[in-house]
Amino acid sequence: MDHCRHCKTEILRPLLSPQELRKYYEGYGTTKTPYDQVEFLIDKSVAYFEGFFVVTGFDRRNTPTSTFLEVGFGNGASLMAAAKLGFKAYGLDMDAECTRRVQEIACRHGQTVHSTIGEISSLDTWLKFDVIKASQVIEHTLDPLEFLVGLSKHQSAGGYLLLECPNNEATFWLVKNLLRRRFGRMNFYKSLKVSEHLYGFSKTSLARLLETVGYRIILCADYPLRDPMFHHENLLWYPTLAGGLRTFIKDRLTYPFLKSLIPPFDQLASKLAGAGTHMAVWGVKQD
Repeated sequence: MDHCRHCKTEILRPLLSPQELRKYYEGYGTTKTPYDQVEFLIDKSVAYFEGFFVVTGFDRRNTPTSTFLEVGFGNGASLMAAAKLGFKAYGLDMDAECTRRVQEIACRHGQTVHSTIGEISSLDTWLKFDVIKASQVIEHTLDPLEFLVGLSKHQSAGGYLLLECPNNEATFWLVKNLLRRRFGRMNFYKSLKVSEHLYGFSKTSLARLLETVGYRIILCADYPLRDPMFHHENLLWYPTLAGGLRTFIKDRLTYPFLKSLIPPFDQLASKLAGAGTHMAVWGVKQD
């Protein structure tokens, strides 16, 4: 593993080959969300865009003439929310099953989304997007700078780039590392994970990357598990404290209860130290 002492980015070595990376994400299990849960996530994603309108001052009345691209759209909830709000919605994903499923969901909702299998290099160079989103993607790439350069080529001045990824400086990772060592799960280190999370970013390092490729930072913040605005899958993956306690009392299951303790801890770490497990960095393209 390499570590940059200037920006604190950590890099897992050796990196996968491009062929190994593509194969790994064919049929990627994390994005296989049941349809009823996707409906829940679409509603939450609509609220996410409402927050985007507030933070950026983007006039939602302009969405019918605005283009949106999501790279690594996964279960498609955010892509569907953008379409429901009027954006001309485009999506890229390396998983053919995700592309098929999002078209099914779009048909159910009577919406149009344009989904393509591939990476940012797959797009025609002339295509431009007013808003690009890449949530929990950049840490999976082989070359984050090249990835961001590719995204920036598809935006004109004034375009918005919305990124989310794990916060490698989160307090919870320090605790989890001790438990991983105790139980021999050493394919992880902080937010890094063998074959998946290849880069570990801090708020500083990710903001610098965006600035390097020509963006002015308009939002740079950590956020915890079960955050109301970001990464809503965590609302499904991590039970509430009350829910975990009910499961323990009813079924005598310890694991759900222990898992329900993690979000309150993470929320406290985020509030007191700015060290929640995830972060969002948004930028606007400069001239």
